[in-house]
Amino acid sequence: MYTEHEQVLTLSGHGETKHKAFQHVFNQVKTNLSKGNPDILLRIEPKDVEIVSAKVTTYTERFFGLLFPRQRSRYELTAKITVSIRTVKLSEVHFEEQPEKLSPIQRVLKMR
Repeated sequence: MYTEHEQVLTLSGHGETKHKAFQHVFNQVKTNLSKGNPDILLRIEPKDVEIVSAKVTTYTERFFGLLFPRQRSRYELTAKITVSIRTVKLSEVHFEEQPEKLSPIQRVLKMR
């Protein structure tokens, strides 16, 4: 019923700062694990982070094309993240079925 296993994810993110690029990558971990796993996720723990590629693009931005130049940067990051996942298998949980027996008056009062 309770299982623990490791999985490797390759995720990419971008942002205006290094911090935002890393944050974008780590925000994708739970959504990617939830898509491929029908079980209930109890705990997701990162074990290892390996940077596959890291790029910074710098460009000059100007107001009205020629006034007030400033340097802008865009960080792009691709990382391989190894996570330890603890789950509860829903297929192994057995629910007991209890039929509800209501009189017609109770059914009207409860609107069921």
